[in-house]
Amino acid sequence: MTQHRSHADAVEHSRVLREQVISILYESLLRQLSPMAVLGDKARSYPPFVTERIAAIDREQVVIEAIIAEHLYDWSLSRLNPVDRSILTLGVWELRFKPEIPTSVVIAEALRLGDLLSTEDSPKFLNGVLGAVASQYRPHPPASR
Repeated sequence: MTQHRSHADAVEHSRVLREQVISILYESLLRQLSPMAVLGDKARSYPPFVTERIAAIDREQVVIEAIIAEHLYDWSLSRLNPVDRSILTLGVWELRFKPEIPTSVVIAEALRLGDLLSTEDSPKFLNGVLGAVASQYRPHPPASR
């Protein structure tokens, strides 16, 4: 039971940290600043999970946005609501640059964030875009160990 509780706590902790990443990405879109500029002096108040993701997303932002735009059928990046765009940014970064995170976890967390923070239609939209990205960058599930 202790091990299960420990795992559940770790999952919940990573969810809270993902929400912090989304908050910074959202603020960067609203303020039209880079994610690192938004993080700025507050970086020391965040755990490494958050600061490392923000720094990496900041470095790869052009690539991430191109991937998102490529998978938006009949839609443009500028038309996305900032919450969905922030969730997609984190999800695409994880799919593209963090192969150790299972695809199902990336997509499930994005859907949870969309359900929690965005519109009623967001989870379906996020699932479609991230599913298409996953199909391109993770076409084969890793072999079981």
